[in-house]
Amino acid sequence: MSNTDAAAAWADKRGFLPEVPFGDVRSTALPANGPRQSGYYLLRFDNDTYYVGESVDLRSRMGGHAAKWGSEITSVRILPETASKQELKKYERFLTHELESKEVRLRNVLNASITAGRDALDELLSDEEQARWILNPREYNGGDQTPLKAIPDQEVCYSTAARRYTDAPHSTAVTKVLRTYLESCVPVPRATEFQYWGVSAGTFSGTHSPRRFCVNVGKMETFVVHEDRRVPGELFGFVNVRESVLFPNTRAKWGLRRRHPKVRIRTVHLTMREATWCDCRSADSRN
Repeated sequence: MSNTDAAAAWADKRGFLPEVPFGDVRSTALPANGPRQSGYYLLRFDNDTYYVGESVDLRSRMGGHAAKWGSEITSVRILPETASKQELKKYERFLTHELESKEVRLRNVLNASITAGRDALDELLSDEEQARWILNPREYNGGDQTPLKAIPDQEVCYSTAARRYTDAPHSTAVTKVLRTYLESCVPVPRATEFQYWGVSAGTFSGTHSPRRFCVNVGKMETFVVHEDRRVPGELFGFVNVRESVLFPNTRAKWGLRRRHPKVRIRTVHLTMREATWCDCRSADSRN
């Protein structure tokens, strides 16, 4: 079986959509006025080599490949899939290894041989846009009009947790705190929801105190709010922040302590990167 036939048979088996000329894919299969699509893709090159990839924004990703390889890419097959970034990357690894086992010649470096990272945020925001977001996160996020994602399976699975969250005391105030965090600390939260970050509610941790909510960005718990069982109605929580950003100098640390005396600060080390854990009591939340 030829390289082309082997790749085509594999893509058919895995459910990829029919082949589309690469020059037309962003105007036909992935138009700018259509919804943002996540999933997988198979690029075919003019020398009969292939590339397997994933993205939370397939249209943007095609633009990146066009800039890198240009007319070398002849066609592409798309496999739409609503999944988190972690799930996409995990299955991409499987797809790459499987296609490689068919002796199809691949251009993949990531997964196929040695691993090499890339900034996943680059798929959604250019360097200029990231700089604008850092300068004024709330203002930049306010201009994002991405439609909210419809995730019916998740809505069914977590309907009980959602109802309990809404019925809990002070749910409106707690939601306001959550909204403030997302608008101020998460890049374009409407566009990056589910693939990059998510919120869980009603879970427990080592404190045995129920969590009102937990924000995860990737695998990291970045903002958690608990109920305090020792003091009915009292809430407490923590925020994870990189220490070198929060405290560029000693003066910054003392300034935070002076403004928020009830916040406890603890530094932990995570795979060679420092992070600062700030414990915040609800009595201090007005600040």
